[in-house]
Amino acid sequence: MHRRFSRPSLLAFSIGLAALLMAAALAGVQQADGKGRAVFVEPAIGDVETIVEVSSKDWPANTAVEILAGFSLDQSAVHSGKFEFVGRVGESRSDEDGEWSIEVTLSDIDGLSLGEDPGFVFFKATSDNLPGYIELANVTDFALEVDGQRPSGSGEINTMVSVAAGAARQEPHGFVGWRRAGQGEFRIWRGILPFPYEVTFDRLADGEWEIAIVPPNGFSVVDDGEIEIVEAKLCSAPGCEVKRKPLVIKKVQITTASVESVFFTVREDDEPMVFLPSVEAGTDGGGASNLLILWVLLGIGVLSVILTLGYRTWRKVGPRADN
Repeated sequence: MHRRFSRPSLLAFSIGLAALLMAAALAGVQQADGKGRAVFVEPAIGDVETIVEVSSKDWPANTAVEILAGFSLDQSAVHSGKFEFVGRVGESRSDEDGEWSIEVTLSDIDGLSLGEDPGFVFFKATSDNLPGYIELANVTDFALEVDGQRPSGSGEINTMVSVAAGAARQEPHGFVGWRRAGQGEFRIWRGILPFPYEVTFDRLADGEWEIAIVPPNGFSVVDDGEIEIVEAKLCSAPGCEVKRKPLVIKKVQITTASVESVFFTVREDDEPMVFLPSVEAGTDGGGASNLLILWVLLGIGVLSVILTLGYRTWRKVGPRADN
């Protein structure tokens, strides 16, 4: 027995299928946005008597969460495959929105001996049947200071971008990025930003770093004798395939996990120094937004194709149903 579907049935089926495809696409965007940031610790640096909050906003809803801790002098040790989480912090439970948090004083964590040397306290949150994107991002670290000495690999660069007086445009938008001096592409910080803006790049190893800025269209960076212009990629994900662009940079030296500061000033200009680059969508804040737009456009395109095919099928089979 063959059934011929009416036009309303084909239309409903087509719209439903397109909606499912768009929902799956948006779920993929949300998962991609979650990678690398499933667990947070606040503050991220302090001494052994610091009270820290370990938390997440990306967890499965209404799920029991166990939080463990470990310590190492080496920040990369947690990725060695031999690292052990020997301290139990406690348990929490995510709410209906997937949020949970727990507070603990570092010196109170059972199984850890802290306070003799600067290093890193690693926190791991785990639950039964975790999604893969959380299993790749359920560990975070806290930089432990001892007698004011920070561990190697916990340097910081505080970056401030200001707008010179007299600009007609309020909160012009641009990009900020960072990289090891002369090495590969610059990584974007949270996509396109409204200037003025302040950001801290942390967990940086000793050595020379470069901070890049792409001023808004119609703006230039004030030349204070420290800036350089380099041709480089500006990416929101490693290994992106975009063209090199002229970027305005300043170099900053980190020594023994020092905290450094760097300042940029942009001014309105009829002939801007550089233009906004084409940025590949990725997993950082702005990249995820761009990817979402692409998925929505893709969903609209799929819906159009399905509706067209459905209409053609209806024209062939006719507007009746045979039992």
